[in-house]
Amino acid sequence: MFFSHDTLPANLLRRPAIATHVRHAHYACLYACGEYRWPFSLLIQKLKFQHKRVAATVLADWFVAQAIAKRERPLPDCLLPVPLHTLRLSQRLYNQATELACNIGKPLAVPVFEG
Repeated sequence: MFFSHDTLPANLLRRPAIATHVRHAHYACLYACGEYRWPFSLLIQKLKFQHKRVAATVLADWFVAQAIAKRERPLPDCLLPVPLHTLRLSQRLYNQATELACNIGKPLAVPVFEG
């Protein structure tokens, strides 16, 4: 679920404590499906370090459900996963950001472009 603070905006850029740390002026909104604590921390660790790609599906499903429910703006034109350093890619054999992006993009019909 998005952060459970009902009085705070879902768009993290509307929260001064977060917005002051985002320096790119081209972002209109920033969402998270939850705080980095259980169960998210466990799912992220499984995705990154234990090659459990099903964790990407769970995280993406969670995010998509919340993004649709709380959407304040139109969907993006595309998703651009953050590239993984070649050393990490050779260790993990896949990019977890790409896994997440693909699992988010598919149900929303938003294309994913890899660099």
